[in-house]
Amino acid sequence: MNAALCYGLAVALTRGVSVVILPWLAHQLTIEAYGQLGLITALAGLGSMLFGCGLAEGSLRFVRSEQQAGQVMALALALDLGLMLALGFTLPVWAGWLPGGLQWHWLALLLLSLAAGSVLGLLQCFARQQGKPQRYLQLAVGQAVLHAGLLLLLVNLGLGISGVLLGGALAALTVAAVALVAFYRVHRVEFNWAFSRRLLAYSGPIAAGAALLWLLNGYERQWIAALAQPQLLAEVALAGQWGLLAALGCEPFNLWWFARRFPLIESGALHSHGRNSMIGVLWLTGSVCITTLLAYGLTPLLFPVALQGALDWVPWFMLLVLLRQLPTLLNLGVYWQQRSHHVFSINALWGVLALLLLPLAGQTDAQAIFSLLAALCAGRAIHIIWLAQWLKPLPYPWWALLPCIATMLLQLAGALGQIPILGGSGVLLVLALILALALYLRAQPEATALC
Repeated sequence: MNAALCYGLAVALTRGVSVVILPWLAHQLTIEAYGQLGLITALAGLGSMLFGCGLAEGSLRFVRSEQQAGQVMALALALDLGLMLALGFTLPVWAGWLPGGLQWHWLALLLLSLAAGSVLGLLQCFARQQGKPQRYLQLAVGQAVLHAGLLLLLVNLGLGISGVLLGGALAALTVAAVALVAFYRVHRVEFNWAFSRRLLAYSGPIAAGAALLWLLNGYERQWIAALAQPQLLAEVALAGQWGLLAALGCEPFNLWWFARRFPLIESGALHSHGRNSMIGVLWLTGSVCITTLLAYGLTPLLFPVALQGALDWVPWFMLLVLLRQLPTLLNLGVYWQQRSHHVFSINALWGVLALLLLPLAGQTDAQAIFSLLAALCAGRAIHIIWLAQWLKPLPYPWWALLPCIATMLLQLAGALGQIPILGGSGVLLVLALILALALYLRAQPEATALC
């Protein structure tokens, strides 16, 4: 359990800093600027997938030595440089094309943050593989604390969104530079074309599929911005932050588990894999339930009156978190291949549907956009879980999905106008059920210890 606790501390400290700063930032920025910042955050999701290039997933699948880790880092640096050059010269064009009145220098600062962040993400991946959660903690907390300090300074100087983005870029670049120096002292960073080609054959489709998946997790903001309602865009941005907090609540388990499920399957411990996967599902459901209660309790206390309408959109984001995160815990059969074309195919199918249908929903209102988005995410979740089981049947205790399904129904009821007191009571009942099921699963003799 030490590793999970260490990862949990990393998430708690990094997100804790953000949670403390978020209300202060909401009071410092105008409603329009807060909505624009939410739109930039959505674009950052797409950018992180492109700059990451799926190398972290490829490393978890294939990297088994320090030499290979150095080769992956060489490939990552080359790809980041190429993307910076390719995108940097077209920033004014993108700024003019995107809705929301974004400035090109905001996008330039975002590019710097994404390039440095991709290097940090890869270094954190290596720390997970090597069983060094303390190293992961150092990198995560160092970046978060430095970013928070710079953000407070620069926003107080009146730089607004520019201060937020400049602080993020400086923090990521500083920590990445220091971490790379330490990496170079231990690893020989050299480019190996044969290994890079094998890695890209696996990670390339994952990166492309992830970029297509952004159409189900960020693309909707463009159409909400196109409605030309700054108040609505700001409310959705705040609700999206609560959804992000719920998703990040799963990170302690995911950081521990995703680096270990392949070796566990290779050892033949199928039932232990199934039980631990369902513990992850219960963890996800609990994170969503707790964050829902926090959102309804803290938003009226911490945020300006003008942003209280965000509570109308919180159930939609919680439902989307469940629909997006659930298949990541039950998808091993799709990733249990030498190639990752299945991942790309699934994300391409549902991403293209979103690309075609969301503009139509965007011609009506935000409620129609989120309704369609939830339906598409539900279809993708069912598709990927079914395909994973078809490719590699694994024994899961499927009855442990009941709390997750109940929470989905509660969030859907809330999104469609269910009275809050019933939703709150239902969330508390689901939390009690989660605790009981988690204790039962952990008591099973074949379950693998979380250590």
